[in-house]
Amino acid sequence: MEMKKRPNILLITTDQQRFDTIRSLGNPLIRTPHIDHLVRNGIAFTSAYSDCPVCIPARWTLMNGLRAASYQHAYYQDREPLAVDPARSLPGLLSGAGYQTHAVGKMHFWPERARYGFDSVRLPRDYYRYMEKHPHLGRPMMHGIGQNEMYPAMATVAEPQTLTAWTVDESIDFLETRDPTCPFFLWTSFSKPHPPLDPPEPYYSMYRDKQVPEPAVGDWTEGLNDKAGHIWDDRGHPEDFLPRDVRDDALRAYYGLITQIDYNLGRLFARLNEMGIWEETMILLTSDHGEMFGDHHGYGKAMFFEGSAHVPFIVKPPKSIGNKESAPSSEGMPLAAPFGWQPGTRCAIPVGLCDVLPTVMGVAGVSLVRHDVPTDGINVLTLLVPTEMERHALGDPVRYAMGEVSGDHPKHFITDGRWKYIHHLNGGQTLLFDLQTDPKELTNLTEDIRYDGERNRLEAEIKHRLRAVGHTDLDVTGAWVDQAADPVCRKNESFPGLHSTHYEIDVLH
Repeated sequence: MEMKKRPNILLITTDQQRFDTIRSLGNPLIRTPHIDHLVRNGIAFTSAYSDCPVCIPARWTLMNGLRAASYQHAYYQDREPLAVDPARSLPGLLSGAGYQTHAVGKMHFWPERARYGFDSVRLPRDYYRYMEKHPHLGRPMMHGIGQNEMYPAMATVAEPQTLTAWTVDESIDFLETRDPTCPFFLWTSFSKPHPPLDPPEPYYSMYRDKQVPEPAVGDWTEGLNDKAGHIWDDRGHPEDFLPRDVRDDALRAYYGLITQIDYNLGRLFARLNEMGIWEETMILLTSDHGEMFGDHHGYGKAMFFEGSAHVPFIVKPPKSIGNKESAPSSEGMPLAAPFGWQPGTRCAIPVGLCDVLPTVMGVAGVSLVRHDVPTDGINVLTLLVPTEMERHALGDPVRYAMGEVSGDHPKHFITDGRWKYIHHLNGGQTLLFDLQTDPKELTNLTEDIRYDGERNRLEAEIKHRLRAVGHTDLDVTGAWVDQAADPVCRKNESFPGLHSTHYEIDVLH
């Protein structure tokens, strides 16, 4: 693909955004006009999952195109270098292909200033350094709520001085000062709506009088807090430390943060259009993971329930492949079959964060095979050929999303888009849900013999894939290596997530 014909690429990521927080995809309460614009002009993949719904490993997957199970260390600790080869990373491959690569916002890398293949990086630390040098603009995050606490607050600086606005300001600055003779790859990475849940006005008040959705609580959670092997480990029921009215206000603030991101994206999209590069810029929007918000008595992430693992995944292809003539494959070559999409397409085939790298490379015309780069993902645009026969020619038409979280409470999941299987090694608990008839995961079908076939099929599939990488969570017979259940969960405890703007790791929000 000639350099001048390579499309620009904009990767937009939010932090901790649930799948059900986009108006055009089913939430009538929230205001997301610019994300809705992407949905109308692109493809929404409605069964997208984070293979390890925790910040650092999710970003490892984005950078490497590999699932957590491929490296068996899905819960990186602070101060551990990210296992990324700069020359074979997402930005490194694009840099090698002649792209100018730049990142703005939360990277969550260590060492903090490591670039891992980017030409240049601007971090939240740079925002806080700027604000410290200009005290007349205000002092951000002075409300005292920590960066994993769920209590709502209000921003202590005006909207134009927030980290969200700065992230778009810096992204626009790159667009205006880049090298115009080569294509660009820009990763605009928002730190929100991750706590602290502190939107500025007018977003703080935008949802104050709105009736927000109630948490989904499955019948299988009855008595869970008093059982050994409690899936929420040592955090206790949220009702023990977060009253319902506070939860609802926190959700309103969360919505406000998402709308603030969306409105700021309006500025970024407008600048792309004004510069005449909107049509030939591929845009991919997703999130590292979601947020439980009280679903099944839980908060935070690191779980494979819908609120935590199911994420937005929207692709606006560049105009050059935005017709039904051809689309690039994972190897950057045109497909023989017509490209079967129209603006506003919805695709329910499961996809994951491991698909971001091969999708970007496919559009950019970069061959992963030629660069000897392994991946667990595919170019998701190849899923949009019009017939099952043509999909079968590209691989197995039944596609799965899967993932794992290691650490003290390891767990695995797999889904084909309808059926979801989750296994918690701590206590050996298995859950099976029919997402078609039970999208809120209210009924665990594991013990219902009518669904033995689905449970056995998914269990066999995930074990087959884990054995292929020699995973240690299976023994020599292929059985789960379950752990003894923890003692009964301690009540009235929760991780407060306290750290200030002087915290040493780049997780500032």
